Amino acid sequence: MKNISIKALLILVSLSFQAMANQEPPATLNPSNLVAEMISKVKERILGGSSKAEIRQVFQEEVTQHLAYATLTRWIAGDRWDGLPQNEREMLSEVVIHHVGRSYGTLLTNAVRAEVLINKDSRVSGRKAIVSALAKIPNEPDKAVEFHLVSEAGAWKLIDVKFDGISFAKTIRAELRPLVLNSHEALAAYLADHSSP
Repeated sequence: MKNISIKALLILVSLSFQAMANQEPPATLNPSNLVAEMISKVKERILGGSSKAEIRQVFQEEVTQHLAYATLTRWIAGDRWDGLPQNEREMLSEVVIHHVGRSYGTLLTNAVRAEVLINKDSRVSGRKAIVSALAKIPNEPDKAVEFHLVSEAGAWKLIDVKFDGISFAKTIRAELRPLVLNSHEALAAYLADHSSP
């Protein structure tokens, strides 16, 4: 009986170490600092007024690297993800990247007028973090902002922005979900319609 208990304990310890080895390490950079730095760089570049093309470029250069595209794409696909062939997964990823760029590009345009006050105390729970902020817009009531991040490959990545209670990720999912349900043809049509600048 004693030998069985020791053997069982050794198996449990071995499995625990395996699970820890396979588990992604949490991101180390403070999420609040990441968000504040990203906002500062974006505002610095578009504060004087920029065209839509310039704003798209700023988005690509300053924001895209901090977005959790892989996690967001799987979340949008939901239970359909496992059944999607590889080519449709790739198409959906392209659609998400384009759609997110367009949606967040609009947000950036509007955000230039606001002073965003970041709460330095992030709420971190395992691989997820929430950074709270307040957007002060001239001649408008203050708006609550929440930046939702997940840890991907040891770095914090932005997965959602809630502005005055409205989730951009949920909005994007609602807009793209019909494409996922209609599968290949709908994804191909979206990409064809949005391939030109």
